[in-house]
Amino acid sequence: MKEKLVVGQIGCGAFAMEQHGPNSVRNPGIAGIKWACDVNDGNARKYADRFSVKKITGSFEDVTTDPDVDVICIATSHEIHVPIIESAARHGKHIFCEKPMAMTEEQAYKIIKAVKANGVKLW
Repeated sequence: MKEKLVVGQIGCGAFAMEQHGPNSVRNPGIAGIKWACDVNDGNARKYADRFSVKKITGSFEDVTTDPDVDVICIATSHEIHVPIIESAARHGKHIFCEKPMAMTEEQAYKIIKAVKANGVKLW
């Protein structure tokens, strides 16, 4: 395992601004936040400016497929968690997802299946 991890932030609203960003930049095990991803370009730009993030996108696939990213931090609306987690897991990214992880039992099983099949950690 790498000594310092690279983070991709998906969802850059108020919670990401006040919790995920500050926690990531203060964590000695984090090399930096490479991506600010949000469907609202203004949120992504504001997050990027505040936490010195170099890349901005509206597409979570840009983040989940980046070979430099080790950990995906998800702070999006709940209905999009499953496809983000499935993509992140498929690309070998560890995942931190805000609660609730899923809205239904079926979604929860999809997430568990993706994480187990790809050997990644989910928090």
